Amino acid sequence: MSRPVRAVFFGTLLILLVAAPIVLFSGSGPSEAELATRVKAAHPDWPDYQEDMKGQVGAGPVAEWVGEPVAAYQDGKDVVVRFRLTGPWVKRDLSLPILLRDPVLKVYRHASAARHGDITDYRFHVSDQDERVLPWVEVKYPHHTRRLTLTAPPKKRSGP
Repeated sequence: MSRPVRAVFFGTLLILLVAAPIVLFSGSGPSEAELATRVKAAHPDWPDYQEDMKGQVGAGPVAEWVGEPVAAYQDGKDVVVRFRLTGPWVKRDLSLPILLRDPVLKVYRHASAARHGDITDYRFHVSDQDERVLPWVEVKYPHHTRRLTLTAPPKKRSGP
């Protein structure tokens, strides 16, 4: 084989060796079932939240989570943080783990999440014994940490 033919051959081979794994292993990410398993198993820690989420759920799915808190209120022994979501996570019947930290630095993982269209209410059980009133909380969610002042709970509607 001549030198130019050999160079083209080995150059093509090198390109195939680099490109094949990218083509074979890139895709739309994990299936919804796999993603649900990962979300359920995820237990991020406050100081390492972002890295824990990428490692436990996946960097791609976590990067797709876009949301902002629009309300936060105390409901008896619980705190509810309401998020408005946009992007792919609006269509998923999954709720990424969100963490909350109270003024005495105790950290809680959400106990439940209720979805209503593009709104998700994350509920945290913040008190085992008393109904202490919290002035503020910090929430850690993908890409952000925010301190939120708690407001009065929304009024319940009566009748249609």
